[in-house]
Amino acid sequence: MYGTLRFIGEDFPKNISEANWHKREVAWSALCFTDILLTFYLVFFHYFQTIFRQLSHFYQSEKNMANHPFDRF
Repeated sequence: MYGTLRFIGEDFPKNISEANWHKREVAWSALCFTDILLTFYLVFFHYFQTIFRQLSHFYQSEKNMANHPFDRF
């Protein structure tokens, strides 16, 4: 997006049309940022947490089965 690449010292916005474009660019930037945060949450927290929870339950059940009395036969 062009508005994010401008220099800070530049006079902005210069007219109404440019101000509308700036609002649109800010909205798209916020939408993309929110989308990135949501994706980060879904992938790194929810998905991996579910996998690790299932793995821990599996290892816990394996550990309990190792002490099961019928495993001696």
